[in-house]
Amino acid sequence: MLQLRQGVLMQKLEQQAVLLDTHSARYFELNQTAVDLVTALQAGEPEDALISRLAAHYQVAPDRLRADLASLLAALREQALLA
Repeated sequence: MLQLRQGVLMQKLEQQAVLLDTHSARYFELNQTAVDLVTALQAGEPEDALISRLAAHYQVAPDRLRADLASLLAALREQALLA
């Protein structure tokens, strides 16, 4: 299960979300695909099921979505936004 670090808040907007790091006062924008990925992982959805579901929804190749997920998680880790 994915968890944001304490002090990181996610505010969902219409087609995106903003992550706010309250310790550094920095914010990060997430597009709708990233919001769907983060939300599903926070809810504990298994990665393979998530990739299959979102690949069908967004009509993209599962390998492409898996690569995007890996990039997203790497960026969140790099910015120290994950627990």
